Amino acid sequence: TDQALFGPGLQGIMERRDEKWVDKWLQDPGGLLKSGDKTATELKKGFFRTMPTLPEMKDPVKRKAIIEYLKTLKQEG
Repeated sequence: TDQALFGPGLQGIMERRDEKWVDKWLQDPGGLLKSGDKTATELKKGFFRTMPTLPEMKDPVKRKAIIEYLKTLKQEG
């Protein structure tokens, strides 16, 4: 959904972000923030928490499956 409740909305995310960036974010969101990534830093603004690093996201096959799903969430309009 595009609604921002606990973090930025995901609808149309693959239209706004590069697949390589999304893969890095899924793998280690905290690390991407600590690296000074401008996009990650901007997305963090306005949200108290950072997405946790999930052990499952170490698996590139699982990350790819999530990215393929995110591709189906087309931006409206």
